[in-house]
Amino acid sequence: MRPCGGIFAEYQNVWLRPQLSEPESGGSTTEYLSGQRFIFGHINSCGNIWRGRYFNYAATTLTPNSSVSSVFNLEYADFERARRFSLGSLYGELSAGLRWAQWEESTDYLYTDTIGPVLGGEIRGRSIFNLTTFAAARHSIQFGEVQNATGGTSISTSSRQFGSFSISEMQLGVIRNINLFGRSSFVKGFFEAQYWAGPQNDDSQNLGLVGLGAAFGTTF
Repeated sequence: MRPCGGIFAEYQNVWLRPQLSEPESGGSTTEYLSGQRFIFGHINSCGNIWRGRYFNYAATTLTPNSSVSSVFNLEYADFERARRFSLGSLYGELSAGLRWAQWEESTDYLYTDTIGPVLGGEIRGRSIFNLTTFAAARHSIQFGEVQNATGGTSISTSSRQFGSFSISEMQLGVIRNINLFGRSSFVKGFFEAQYWAGPQNDDSQNLGLVGLGAAFGTTF
């Protein structure tokens, strides 16, 4: 976590299982499906960071005792300003920015081009045998227009309807620092959980994602 000025990039692959708040009506799946996260930014020697992040994930759930399926397409992009700090033997980071997100449930609703604030934080412990533990979290509230994903003009009787939903994320894992062709690099292994909540005011159907991930990052 010590500042090392330069351009950096990170690729994360996650294997997440959908967890629905209403499985009896919305379906379920036992599969862990792959999603990707791309991170690119710049850090200076003082620990100030400008960063972009992009995530995408798709899953299909089956309604119990039926052939009816629902497809979830989740996507977001962040533009963040972050600052690193030290606290005793711990190193941390706080970030804030804007998030663009889309959330589609094929048999119900479709949020496109939502915008909202995103806040994040990360803490890392001491390194032992080049392994460093870390915990990270982010939360955003998205605002935008919701439509009927089955082809209607809107979920409600009005021609347009605006709504909001939230996205909460958390990671717990370890980092292994490496030197690759003279570049400061690292690999990660982590547990990840996400919670996409409140797509409709009159429906409590929320979506959770739980699973594992691996990442590689380097500084140019």
